[in-house]
Amino acid sequence: KAGIIGNWIKNRFNIPYILSEHWTIYLSESDYRIDQLQFTYKKYLLKILKEAKAITVVSKYLGDAMHSLYPFIQYKKIPNVVDMSLFFPLEKQQKTVVKFIHASLMNYQKNVEAIIHASKILLDSGCDFTIELFGPIHSSVALLIKNLQLNNHVFLRGEVAQVILAKEMQVADALVSFSRFETFGCVLIEAHACGIPVITSDLQIFKETINPGVNGLFAKNNDFASLAEVMIYFISNQSIFNKTIIAKSVERYNYPSVGKDFEALYYEIKQDFN
Repeated sequence: KAGIIGNWIKNRFNIPYILSEHWTIYLSESDYRIDQLQFTYKKYLLKILKEAKAITVVSKYLGDAMHSLYPFIQYKKIPNVVDMSLFFPLEKQQKTVVKFIHASLMNYQKNVEAIIHASKILLDSGCDFTIELFGPIHSSVALLIKNLQLNNHVFLRGEVAQVILAKEMQVADALVSFSRFETFGCVLIEAHACGIPVITSDLQIFKETINPGVNGLFAKNNDFASLAEVMIYFISNQSIFNKTIIAKSVERYNYPSVGKDFEALYYEIKQDFN
């Protein structure tokens, strides 16, 4: 809808517009794809894409997916940002129980059920851990936790403000994010900014931000047994991760760095427009 307005402004006042794209609809593995759009919607989307002065994408993976659908697209990768005034590392506290954290919309895309099933394997293996899930509370998820007798290990915390989430991340040992598909994954760089590693699915998109053994670990996509295996490995080997090194890996995603990318693009368009 914003694109329709932008296109109208361009045609009415001769002001160019930039499309900054984050949408999962371009991904073939998404549960909601381009081919499911109504004809009129697809028609307007094509027009918006064609008439944009520039298209930016948050990842190469997303850009390539868009290009496969619309070969005329020339995209520029400008990643998402992390607010480092909120997300920053604290000195690691000594504790006996490993604390995992997860934050998402808790929907199909985020595959929270797999995380809960993996947690059951950890419990049966005798691991001492907790995992706190932040996001909308769904009755099906709460019931699964109860049925698997995980109430003392898996906690539903609901939706919270970013400032609260940041504080919870700072005292966690690792983020667990097991998405079925993504175009970027902002929560990953938020965790990294707090100096904690990420345990995630081995999707191609995450290989743009995760360096295994340095700022995260990969598990097989949509395989909760593999996820459990990696989480158990982490519990025994968390000392291999260095908070300072992890936090330094997100400097590319701070406001000044990403702002310079957009500034350069705006200047380029302005020069061409003049």
